Amino acid sequence: MFRYFASATPGQADATADTLFAALKAKGTTVWVYARETAKKSTDPWAEDDEIRYGAEVLTDRPQKADAGGFIKRVIPGKVQRDWTDIAAAAA
Repeated sequence: MFRYFASATPGQADATADTLFAALKAKGTTVWVYARETAKKSTDPWAEDDEIRYGAEVLTDRPQKADAGGFIKRVIPGKVQRDWTDIAAAAA
């Protein structure tokens, strides 16, 4: 994932754009990931009974530097704790 920094305050993370890294940077963070393979766009919100192709509970490790051609990028390894295939989304 790429890091995002505020142009107004050099060296400081952008509080809005860098939220994904901020949420995942601590080793041992539990994250739930889901993927769908449907006609819906990836940005469309999930709805009850939407098909989930793959879901997983992942435990993060420490962010690692990655070659990003001049950009700041980190790879955050994760270990799947539990996973599911072909399930339906629950009601919010």
